[in-house]
Amino acid sequence: MVKDNKTSSERIKRLKELSEKLSKSYQKVEADSDKLKWVTSNLAVIIEKSKCDLYRKEDIVNFLEDIVCVVEDGEEDE
Repeated sequence: MVKDNKTSSERIKRLKELSEKLSKSYQKVEADSDKLKWVTSNLAVIIEKSKCDLYRKEDIVNFLEDIVCVVEDGEEDE
């Protein structure tokens, strides 16, 4: 009977560890999804700005560089 308790506690411990790993993985996927939505949204804005004569080519390049900086900074945090 003691062996069953030890086995049960080991199984519970492994299940908790797997649950924590799954939770961390889900949080990362969720964060990546949010980042992708942000990038997509900002690219759509830049596309619209590029169609307007009010913005110069240099302005569009600056907007794109801003997006790249944000994405690269996020990758360094990981």
